[in-house]
Amino acid sequence: VRRAVRRIRNWAEQGTPLGEILPQSEVVTPYHADAWRARGHEFALHPYVEEGLEAGWARYWEQFTGLGFGAFDTTRTHRVLWHGWAETARVQAGYGVGMNLDYYHVGPTFQRADGSWAFGYFTGSGLPMRFVNDDGRLLSIWQQTTQLVDEQLIAMPWGANFTGVDTAEAIEIAGHLVRMAAGGAYAALGGQFHVDPFAVPGPWTEPAGAYLVGVLAACAERNVPIWSGAAWHDFARARAEGGFDRIEWQAEFGTLQVEIGAQTEELVLMLPLQCGTRRLAQLQVNGKENRAATRQVGATLYSVVVLEPGASLIDARYHTA
Repeated sequence: VRRAVRRIRNWAEQGTPLGEILPQSEVVTPYHADAWRARGHEFALHPYVEEGLEAGWARYWEQFTGLGFGAFDTTRTHRVLWHGWAETARVQAGYGVGMNLDYYHVGPTFQRADGSWAFGYFTGSGLPMRFVNDDGRLLSIWQQTTQLVDEQLIAMPWGANFTGVDTAEAIEIAGHLVRMAAGGAYAALGGQFHVDPFAVPGPWTEPAGAYLVGVLAACAERNVPIWSGAAWHDFARARAEGGFDRIEWQAEFGTLQVEIGAQTEELVLMLPLQCGTRRLAQLQVNGKENRAATRQVGATLYSVVVLEPGASLIDARYHTA
């Protein structure tokens, strides 16, 4: 962990987050976009919608794809404007976007009557959720909230820092959310880190760098994975599309069938080692003995099974301790 933190700090001290493949000019080519994606980043549209939701998306989509940057899985609107409960999600889904990160923790709305500020899960959930249309129909697009927003806590070239906290406090607030997410209040934390403080050097540059390093270090110290929006969308979708079937339980043993699609991210099944007074004694997957690893979540220890695409028949036998 310490080595990971040192690497993050060294990476940040080297300057631009995009490293040696950042173009020397302001012209970004499909080559750069492909290289970033190959390194695990998401390169997507960040549109304006001042001229109207559908008009804005049509114009910026045409420009983005016309430059050869291709399709993308996730998006964040540059300035979120109210267009109705489901209109934005509906339009984005129409362009093949699978995850929206627009709903973000920023502005005076999060200040309490006593002057203090609220931070955390402002939808009441730590997990992404599917959008629904006005008639209750599920849309093919997810909402991932963005809880870690730099401009809420630190200065930007245009001002911001609604809370008025200093850099150390900003890092502690973000670190606290990471610790909560890793330590029991399990959640997927969306992050927004503007490039503006680095592209426009000024008194905001050093605090922005310190904040970025601090948040990444908090994740590294707790082995919290840092994924692109595209990778997280793939995982969330594959997890939701997986299902249990043929669940049978008799006395001390049970069987169930798990079926998942051809996902790109690894999915695992976790079975508790202890079930009442019984302990897991044998675990088979498709008729073969599974020597699974274990993982502790909270106070519960689980046996972990890595799932292959398709259907897997799980046979678990619990014996009285």
